[in-house]
Amino acid sequence: MPNKKSAILIGVKLPGFHDFAQAFEELDNLALACDYYVLKKVTQNLDAPTNNYYLGAGKVFEIKAVLEETGAETAIFDTELSPVHIRNLEKALNVNIVDRTMLILQIFESRAKTKEAKLQVAVAKATYMLPRLIDHEANYDRQRSGGKANKGTGETKLEKDKRALRNQVIKYRKELASLTEKRRVQRLQRKDNHLFTIAIVGYTNAGKSALMNQFLTLAHRSQNKKVLEKDMVFATLETSSRLISLPNLIKFIAVDTVGFVRRLPHHLIEAFKSTLEEVKEADLILHVVDISDPEFLTLMNVADDVLESLGVKDIPVLYVLNKIDIIRKPQGELPVNHVKISALRGLGMPQLMMKISEYILHDYHPLELKIPYANQDLLDQLRKDGILLETEYEDDAIYVSVALPEHRIAIYESYINHRDLN
Repeated sequence: MPNKKSAILIGVKLPGFHDFAQAFEELDNLALACDYYVLKKVTQNLDAPTNNYYLGAGKVFEIKAVLEETGAETAIFDTELSPVHIRNLEKALNVNIVDRTMLILQIFESRAKTKEAKLQVAVAKATYMLPRLIDHEANYDRQRSGGKANKGTGETKLEKDKRALRNQVIKYRKELASLTEKRRVQRLQRKDNHLFTIAIVGYTNAGKSALMNQFLTLAHRSQNKKVLEKDMVFATLETSSRLISLPNLIKFIAVDTVGFVRRLPHHLIEAFKSTLEEVKEADLILHVVDISDPEFLTLMNVADDVLESLGVKDIPVLYVLNKIDIIRKPQGELPVNHVKISALRGLGMPQLMMKISEYILHDYHPLELKIPYANQDLLDQLRKDGILLETEYEDDAIYVSVALPEHRIAIYESYINHRDLN
């Protein structure tokens, strides 16, 4: 199979690992996303990881036979392995060892398009690789010297490699800090303009980008503003922000974020924190859930846990249950605050927009204004500041029913028609 790397998958079920089967199936999807061709899957139940191989010694012998039988080039483990485990497994199996963390890093590395995403992945990968690089080089030196550590040459090379990698991390982090500051300034500008911000979050491949594109379609934005939409894990890594202005004059900023996954490597969470700050600054979170997945409740909880680990709190969450075109009656207890949609087909979008409008209008105040014809240019400003509900042109003036945010009312105080619509 061209452009595919052959591999076997290895999973270890430990006590308390209740969603082992689902996580192991997900590993298969992650391997596919990274262009691995999976030849066989091997599992083992263990009370605890072993010191030498993580697996039991007998299982290592069995895996070696499977590798010889299939000719697979790589063994992919559904866990994060220590440097010692990787070294011992490579020596025992004589193939490339990839753990779950490295697999996800490889996917992120292949999908990163923008400078920021590439830097974030580079920082995460270098942080992960540092102890493993040291271990591999030490092992290489021992092999070269027939099992005796070549301390002079080996230690000099290790220190050099270690220093180079750390210098790379420092360089990448400085560049990221500059981009982070730029993103922070953009957020402050949105705050100054009092633009309502909605963060779209959820498990990878739940339909976040498809929802963003539905918003853009409703706002009649051009095709080049649409984001990549593809049925695959981690299709997009970039955080995209778009201004959505709807025909009813409701407007907001929609922020599409990177998807979450089970046991998302902490190296990646740390590296992508600057991007995910967008979520912490949002006025509303739309948590997109793929309800066609039998395990959607588990995946929903995984995403909620990641949000909690990021320190996201006190922000209202609206659950957007996606893919009702595939399954209309999901099994399980649904979250109280939810809307059902199909982001692909646009089903349920009016109901979702109504809910969003309620959140946006929560802090708006309905007023009636009396605008003299000599000041009718104020109507254009009103459209920018609030939402025009009704406009009547009478003989003496223009009577306008409008919803205004608290911070803009004072500007029009002299035009209030002495009766609040409430």
